[in-house]
Amino acid sequence: MAITTLQLSIQQIQASGEIAPPGCCVLRYQARGKKQAYWYYKLHATKPIFSTTQPNKLSKYKHLGKAGSLLILMLSSPWLEEPKSIT
Repeated sequence: MAITTLQLSIQQIQASGEIAPPGCCVLRYQARGKKQAYWYYKLHATKPIFSTTQPNKLSKYKHLGKAGSLLILMLSSPWLEEPKSIT
């Protein structure tokens, strides 16, 4: 019964739209400017899988946007991890 419930949950999540690749999570981080701090979100993978501007080079990070942007507001909060500060 538990396996059937999990399989149904997986199907519902996949049907709801685009999902992150396996081994990825959304991280919130803080970048400090001269006068204030800004919050951003990025998709973080356990290994480099995202394309970059450099040919034949992959990254573990994909920038998603500034906190409060439409894309970020569309994300579901259960996928977010604790904030990480950049100092």
